Amino acid sequence: MIGETGKISFCTECKMEFRCPNKDIELVKKIIKDVHPYEVPLINVLPLL
Repeated sequence: MIGETGKISFCTECKMEFRCPNKDIELVKKIIKDVHPYEVPLINVLPLL
């Protein structure tokens, strides 16, 4: 685990994009939260038209 509560830490980050059917969005969000190293991951859901 990187960092400590209440202290600023710096590390390399990356952006990941996933494409999935609408019916699987909640499952994908759960998987991201289960494996994400931070307390609150940033998740954006953008519908494709």
